[in-house]
Amino acid sequence: MFKSNLLRFLPVLGAVIILVILEISAFKPSNFIWAAPLSLIILAGVLWKISGARLRFAIQFGIPPMGLLLGGLLFFLFMEGYVVKQFLLIVLTIVIGVFLETLRLYSQERPRYQTHSLENMASYVQILAVFFWVVGLFSLATFLQQQVWWLAILAGVMAGLMMWGEMIISEANKAEVLAKANLTTLLIAELFFSLTFLPTSVYVNGLITVVVYYLLSGIIRNWHLGIKEPSVIKRYILISLGGIALVLLSAKWF
Repeated sequence: MFKSNLLRFLPVLGAVIILVILEISAFKPSNFIWAAPLSLIILAGVLWKISGARLRFAIQFGIPPMGLLLGGLLFFLFMEGYVVKQFLLIVLTIVIGVFLETLRLYSQERPRYQTHSLENMASYVQILAVFFWVVGLFSLATFLQQQVWWLAILAGVMAGLMMWGEMIISEANKAEVLAKANLTTLLIAELFFSLTFLPTSVYVNGLITVVVYYLLSGIIRNWHLGIKEPSVIKRYILISLGGIALVLLSAKWF
């Protein structure tokens, strides 16, 4: 009975513990060295318990939250302002907690699980994770004061992993998953490297990248679900073009 109740509250408990650990790091930045890996270990442990000690399940379904936490930690490194950092940590842990609870229902309480809720949650998590990752990597490129090709590769690989994770959750076949993940990796890496030459802020570059990723993710996901109507694709393209135009028009170029 106790174990059952503990498992029920494990997503919330895990998110709170991660928040406390990262709050310590925010209060004293030197603690980040141990707080970052510890928070990742805590998340991995929660995923292991929720999965019922099934390694393959934990790895496949753990990609979105682990990617989000890793991206959030990288983003956190370059953020300035205590209030902004607090907001980031709260948003980060809430999203992770909601995903873990959705995953727990999917794994442990199927009658209460709502169809496609895990896929929907994974799509939100991966978009946020990609944004955190690319902004963090753009910030690192700015810090190094050069266009670094290996950062573009890292950005592409992370985006590909996020796409791979979502496709796995959507129960796509292995060949389709690999093809879509490789395509995403290549396109995002090329885009990342190209954007390093623009005189725009890291946040503008990050928003442009995540809008393109949103376009790829949306089209691929709908294609996998059998939704291939031209109107759906046009809607994603129009939304993405509108988002990029809005970002560029509001950006500071000098």
